[in-house]
Amino acid sequence: MSTKLALEIPVLQEITAAIVRERNIRRLLEQILAILERRMGMLRGTFTLLEGDELSIAASHGLDAE
Repeated sequence: MSTKLALEIPVLQEITAAIVRERNIRRLLEQILAILERRMGMLRGTFTLLEGDELSIAASHGLDAE
């Protein structure tokens, strides 16, 4: 198993556990971003959702309001 894969599998397991626990999609997305920051050093990230005809940011990390 590659070193990169060995590091990624526990992260995926933690994200999977969050998916099983959390039913609120926005809180779930925030938890996933927090996991990626903590476990993989992510600096910035967003999840966007299509709501009707508009894209909206459902969760973000490391971004300002602009």
